[in-house]
Amino acid sequence: MCAAFDPFANLNGGPPKPRQVNSLVPGIKYECTRFYSQQSKFTKQDGTTPYNTVVEFVDGGLQFKLILPKLYDNQTHQWMESMNTLITAHMPPFIVFYGKCGIDNVIDILQFHEAVNVSKLAAIRRLQGNTPSTSPTT
Repeated sequence: MCAAFDPFANLNGGPPKPRQVNSLVPGIKYECTRFYSQQSKFTKQDGTTPYNTVVEFVDGGLQFKLILPKLYDNQTHQWMESMNTLITAHMPPFIVFYGKCGIDNVIDILQFHEAVNVSKLAAIRRLQGNTPSTSPTT
């Protein structure tokens, strides 16, 4: 799609920059500006190549993109469309990084009106040996 016709192009400081999950602050809501899928660079043991879900989001006035964990792989076109429809309706979903649980990054997609699950955040922090000193921003 041409950037001139893409309603999500060049929002908040230019094209989105790649971001790693470990650079997100646990418990903070990041406003999503676009969802799409891209074929993974890796092939699974069964020979299939999944489609990763990519989310573009805003942090500090800048636009970033992040490949969501494998839990969100192979989402349907309708799911992507519904998420992007919420964004254009000014009710954007948010992503929240809760931390690492074993080798997995725990990320939830919250609807516009939902709050951060503070008990989930506290449980993951306890597993990691961290205790929260303040409540997360909701």
